[in-house]
Amino acid sequence: MENAGFEKPDHEEVDLGEPSKVEKVVDSDEKDVYFQMSVDENEEKGKAMTKEELLKYSQSHKWRTARWTLLIILFIGWCAILAAAISIIVVTPKCLPWWQTTVIYQIFPLSYKDTNNDGFGDLKGITDRADYLESLGIGAVWLTSVFASGGKAFGYDVTDFKGIDSRLGTLDDFEDLVDALHGKGISVILDFVPNQSSDEHEWFNKSSKDASGGSGNEYNNYYVWSDKSTPPNNWISTHGGPAWKKSETNRKSYLHQMSSCQPDFNWRNDGLKEKMKDILEFWLEKGVDGMNMHGIQFLYETSKLDQDEPVNPSFNDMLYNGSLEQYDSLKHYYTSENTLTQDVLEDWRTGIFDDYSTAGGYRVLMTNSDSNTSYVMQYYGKSGENKADIPQNFNLARLSGQMGSDVTGLHIADIISEAISELPSGKWPNFQFGNFETRRMASRFGETVNGDRYGRPINMLLLTLPGTPICYYGDEIGMEDIELDSSYVYQDILAIDDPANAAMKTREYELSPMQWDNTMFAGFSYNKTWIHINDNHDQINVQAQENSDASMLSMFKALTKLRSDNRAFQSDNFREFTILHSTVNVVAFTREPDDDSNEYLTIVNFGTASTVTDLHELNEAIPIEGVVAVSTHMNRNGNTVQLNKIKLDAAEGLVINI
Repeated sequence: MENAGFEKPDHEEVDLGEPSKVEKVVDSDEKDVYFQMSVDENEEKGKAMTKEELLKYSQSHKWRTARWTLLIILFIGWCAILAAAISIIVVTPKCLPWWQTTVIYQIFPLSYKDTNNDGFGDLKGITDRADYLESLGIGAVWLTSVFASGGKAFGYDVTDFKGIDSRLGTLDDFEDLVDALHGKGISVILDFVPNQSSDEHEWFNKSSKDASGGSGNEYNNYYVWSDKSTPPNNWISTHGGPAWKKSETNRKSYLHQMSSCQPDFNWRNDGLKEKMKDILEFWLEKGVDGMNMHGIQFLYETSKLDQDEPVNPSFNDMLYNGSLEQYDSLKHYYTSENTLTQDVLEDWRTGIFDDYSTAGGYRVLMTNSDSNTSYVMQYYGKSGENKADIPQNFNLARLSGQMGSDVTGLHIADIISEAISELPSGKWPNFQFGNFETRRMASRFGETVNGDRYGRPINMLLLTLPGTPICYYGDEIGMEDIELDSSYVYQDILAIDDPANAAMKTREYELSPMQWDNTMFAGFSYNKTWIHINDNHDQINVQAQENSDASMLSMFKALTKLRSDNRAFQSDNFREFTILHSTVNVVAFTREPDDDSNEYLTIVNFGTASTVTDLHELNEAIPIEGVVAVSTHMNRNGNTVQLNKIKLDAAEGLVINI
């Protein structure tokens, strides 16, 4: 740009820049003075304030305001964190222990799968079927007695409590089975036999040599002995006839509340108690996840052996053949349900079972006492007491007769309601329709007018009820009782001990081999079976049902999956559970979650003909319609149904998402 009228300077301007950027040049003397001034200034700045100055400064309005502001912020933050933690605890659904969320599947090992073709099922056979067990959606396998035995009482005449029945395999086979099932996420429960041993057991042989109660040997008081060679009282065994037998060794009598080959232990003996604890530890060390105490009600009897039990005035002797005295003819005040049994259970639960229960590895304690509801509830213990986790409820398993007349929806609803209402606070319910001492559920309840049996609606009811369901092997495919004709030679000790009533007492009807396929031996074995196969195995078998989406097996799997996937079936809010509706034919109830997930309605028709039910009119909280999650014949899954006019065929049931 031109100078615009100004003359160009005869020298160039120098850009001095910003004043702060001008470097001061000083000589050496000035440097010394400048350095000394800087030191003096820094020392003045770094001089500490006195206590009085600090106090005066801290009390200024500005700093008091800053401190209170900071404290308030911290307090609000702490409250927010606490509120969030409480909210998470309250809102998050409670995680239940494994035995409360699972389905327990009982197996009679002699009848499940034979791998060495001797005609007897074995432990390897169960191991071989681990994939099948996993596919069922069950979470625990419960084995009836696997202990070494005399072979007379289906494993309950134990000769070695730390050994395995030779027909079933070896201890190594058992360990392999536990590993295989654990690898599938399936727990293992064993039947324990605390009440008796075999008369061939080493302890009994040693005890019978000196039953005087003296100090002759360690075992002399391990069993219940009477000094008399004849029965000291009128006690009757559960198998019929006197509960006492004379020993040919010492000429005294021993107590056997079951068969004479099963002498009763004396639980007042401390040495015996320690032996049994040691045995429990042995199996828990092997990885067993729980024990069922079989025959627990007989553990103690009165110590006064001269006391007779009173006659049962309601006993009907017309139900029995022959002259043998029957167990039901007496009231068993002195031989059953002794209160001392409760002390043993509490000692086990709070002692050895808790000792072996670790994170994720709780050891469950079950009992089976064939007693009324009041006695069964005692095995739970009162609120705050720890005894049995699962005292088995057999009331549904006792039902028998034609559905719709002898057994009705009202009966079933009453049993369910009583079991839940009578439950002690903090305890957990359980239900079952079948086990190895009860006729098969598909055979107990007759047929519909169309010839259908009731296995499907029973399974549906069982798998959607509150609590832990217990299923019996083969019930998932609708296995039925086998027929035993007049020429049949009974193998059950119950039948052998009372021949005149063998057909009524034997358990062999429900012990037939598992029906795996339609081959000659049903896939159980290749050449023989210890008891005959049901003739209908060509139609009712696992292989056929695995290939059918409409089969009972497919329904069973769909129900176990529904149960495991939905909080409505996995919560502990069953105290609010009630039967929504019950008639002679129909039972209906809802299952509510403990979060905002889906609610479900189960409705089953136990009648012999079709029904139509209006649930919306009965309870306006029930919506007008819902979507079927699972139907008994798998043909209505996904359908929308009107809940004010639910039509069900005989022996049909629905689980509906509402």
